[in-house]
Order: sequence, then structure tokens, then C-alpha cells
Amino acid sequence: MEAIMSLCIAKSCDNYLKAFVVKALESPAQDKLPRVRGCVAYSLGEIGDTNGTRTLVHLLKDENKEVRTSAARALGRLNYRGSTVALIAALDAEADDNGFCQLAIVEALGKLEDTRAVPSLVSHLDSTRWDVRRRSAGALGQIRNKRAVPSLIEPLDDPNNDVQCSAARSLGDICDIRALQPLITVLREQEIPEAAIALGKLNDPKAIRPLVEIFEKQKRSPALEAAAEALGNIRHPDVVFQLATVAVKQPAGHSSYAARLVVGKITGVTYRYDAHGFARWWRGHQNEFITPEPAQEQ
Repeated sequence: MEAIMSLCIAKSCDNYLKAFVVKALESPAQDKLPRVRGCVAYSLGEIGDTNGTRTLVHLLKDENKEVRTSAARALGRLNYRGSTVALIAALDAEADDNGFCQLAIVEALGKLEDTRAVPSLVSHLDSTRWDVRRRSAGALGQIRNKRAVPSLIEPLDDPNNDVQCSAARSLGDICDIRALQPLITVLREQEIPEAAIALGKLNDPKAIRPLVEIFEKQKRSPALEAAAEALGNIRHPDVVFQLATVAVKQPAGHSSYAARLVVGKITGVTYRYDAHGFARWWRGHQNEFITPEPAQEQ
């Protein structure tokens, strides 16, 4: 109750008074009731003063898992890198059966974007809990450190689809060419949309053919939408040539519409709704998009 009253005061006061309230919360942080200690942790996170970091680090070692979870979430909200080492130690100390606390710590480390957390997060890609694996992969993508790339490639084969998607998304965020072939493989085998988006971020012409193959299957799917976005980002002449060929050969259906849309995004032509008009335009302009060395299929 005291912590909640302090929060209400502190959220509308200046920095001097916030620091005073943070100091006042040190005593209830030692209270024998876990709900009071948890309320202190929550309040310190909401107040947003990094002077509360020391108290929150202390609460990370609390005997009550709910209190530890609240402390980790609060440290994530403070976004203060001075708490990185304490969060890493807390993560490594948590047992796998306390998933909520692990998730809160991993999320906080992702927000801090501190490369010191990479080894610990990598080790939790092997957690027995799928949600911890998923969140760890996502945190590594937030940190964007290339040391994590080999470890993020492995979860592309994870039995849980959410973990696969998180790993693919993070590989796209890190944008390292070592992920190219693994992403192509998982796209072809499982049509994971996040793999297509990641390939677009890598912006390598070798990804064009695997992405165009999604269009050639002539079915509306999340992978098709993702492939369209990816090819629009690559913006290579061979993208126009291959997608225009698909659109002309198979003028009906959503794949053809999506292909015309991407071509329009790259070239500025406006035939997304007019298959016949697009075909006429393509007959007159296709030679402009023939590349001397077309992107090689992987």
C-alpha cells in the first residue's frame, strides 16, 4: 500500500522528489510480506528513476519468484545498462521450472541491448521451455550482435514454430550473410514468413529465386505476402524480370496480383488491377530488365 501511494506521488513530481520517494522505498523492500516487496519492485519500475536500480537488483535475489519477476520487469522498464550483470547472474541462477521469471529477465536483457548478455542468452536457446527459447532468440535480435548468428541458425530447426519464427526474425535484424542459405532452406521447406522477411533484409540477389518460387505456387498465404515485401526491398532488376514473367504466364489469381504490385513498387508502373495492360507494358519493356548475370539459384 505504501509503495502504491509513493508511485501515485512520484509519477507527477520532479526528479528531486522522485529520488526522495525511491529512497523511501528501500525500507518496504525489506518487508516480510512478498506482496509488499513485489509492489515496491513494480513501483520503482513505474517511477522510472535509475536510483532505484540498487533496490531492484537486491530484489532479483528475493526468495519469492513473483518478487524476482517484478524486479526483472522493472529493470527492463528502467532500461539502465548498469543492471546488465545482475540480470545475467539472475537468469543463469533461475531454474527452468520458473519460466515467468526467466522470461522477464530475458525481456529486460533484450531491452538493454547490451552485448555482454549474448553468451547467457545463447545458452538459453537450449532451454527445455519453448517460450524461453523463443524470447531468448528475440532478445538476441534486439541486441544485434553478429556473434549470435551461428547459434540463431540452429533454432531454425526447432520443433516449435514460434521459436523458428523468432530466430528467423532475429537473423534478419542482425543482417549477416551467413544466415542466407539457412533462411533459404527453411523458406523452401516450411514457408515460414519470417524467413522471407529476413531474406529481404539481407538484400542479396541469391534470395530472389527462392522468394519467387512462393509466387509460382499460386496460393494465397502469409508466406506470399512476406515474399512480396522481401522482393520489394531487394529491388534488383531480376526481381522485376522474374515476377513479371510469373504475372504474365499466370495472369489470374492473388499471386499474379501480388507480383504486379511488387513490380509496380519497383518501377512505378500502375497495372496492379489490369493484367492485360500489364502484359502489354511488359512486352514493350522486358528487355530493360534482363541482367547480364542473373542471380544464381541457391
